[in-house]
Amino acid sequence: MNIDLMHELDASFGDGPEHPSIESRIRAGERALLVRRTTAGVAVAALAAAVAAGLALVPRASDPVPTSPAPSPRVVTETTTSPEQAEEDRLTDALVVDTSWRSRCDHAGQPSCDDLTMFAAWVGYLPDGTLARIDDTIVVVKRSDDPGSRPDDKRVALEVRSTARGRSSGVQWFLLRFHAGTYSVSTFGHSMVDFDTFATNLWAGHAKAEGMPPRAGVDKVIGR
Repeated sequence: MNIDLMHELDASFGDGPEHPSIESRIRAGERALLVRRTTAGVAVAALAAAVAAGLALVPRASDPVPTSPAPSPRVVTETTTSPEQAEEDRLTDALVVDTSWRSRCDHAGQPSCDDLTMFAAWVGYLPDGTLARIDDTIVVVKRSDDPGSRPDDKRVALEVRSTARGRSSGVQWFLLRFHAGTYSVSTFGHSMVDFDTFATNLWAGHAKAEGMPPRAGVDKVIGR
């Protein structure tokens, strides 16, 4: 008995599903192609947008390059005080300012304070023996203390000037002696010697040495 095995095998599978038609395969292919084109178009557009954004951030050669403002130079001002000025400041600060004398001027029936001090000593002793200035416009340029002075009997020579308007712009020399709670003061005229020589001669008892200035009395304002 002859059996056709190939025939039997084909028969066991039956006819099977029908193959899709050529038209349906073409339509499916067209849809797939459209989807791919749409996807590719979106990707290209996104890429182009990214490139454009990147190019916008790159400065062109003609664009001004922003720069940070240059820091302002620091200005340092230094004040230099000469040794002479420093010594004047030290000597001046050593004398207190006493304005109690102003109670005797610029009031009813009293002289003006300018008249009171016009021919008066600009410096003086307080009752406790403290040296004082009549106001803060008086500057002590030089000072010489009698080396033989004692706490209850002391002498000092001062070279002073005034920065106040209306007063003499030149320097004045004063000799003050404090004794027993009170003091005397003298002023001096034109001198042919400098202040240091003047003071040295005074303390040595040579008040009438050659070139020494004439001595004159002067009114007291401080500590009267």
